[in-house]
Amino acid sequence: MSALEFPEFNPDIEPNSVGVRWLEYKDRFENFMIAKHGKELSEIADSVCKASLLHYAGQSVYKMYKTKEESKHKYTDMIRVLDEFFVPQSKIIQGCLSDQLRQRALSDKNMTLDRLIEEGRAMEASRLQAKQMEGGHEVVAAIGSKKSQRTIFNSTKQTSWKNIRCG
Repeated sequence: MSALEFPEFNPDIEPNSVGVRWLEYKDRFENFMIAKHGKELSEIADSVCKASLLHYAGQSVYKMYKTKEESKHKYTDMIRVLDEFFVPQSKIIQGCLSDQLRQRALSDKNMTLDRLIEEGRAMEASRLQAKQMEGGHEVVAAIGSKKSQRTIFNSTKQTSWKNIRCG
């Protein structure tokens, strides 16, 4: 049987869709393993599935997994760890309302959820403080004054009004 080729997974291409792309890659990899070995995935040894995924997925996935690895992970545990890393990152970045925070999360490959939340809170607090500092300078559309005429009632003549300004 000739060696089958399988593409590498690159999480750095289109980082805002990494979760969706990872799930697709994982499904394609499992189909590839079934086709390569002619057996169901559950019948293939965990060590073979684990080693094959780490080999085919590429260096960036390998390094990321090795930083989180416990040496006794089975293939299903490894998939869970990788899912937890790739899928929430995509959902959080897509759901972020702040353009500045989203750009920061996409540019920093080592951004953790805790650090992203901390930076988001810091940005929100600084924005509120800046808004409070600017609060004393309210903008008014127009200022005008209305001149009023004062009239005095003449007690001797109850039927006439005298205008002070007219004389």
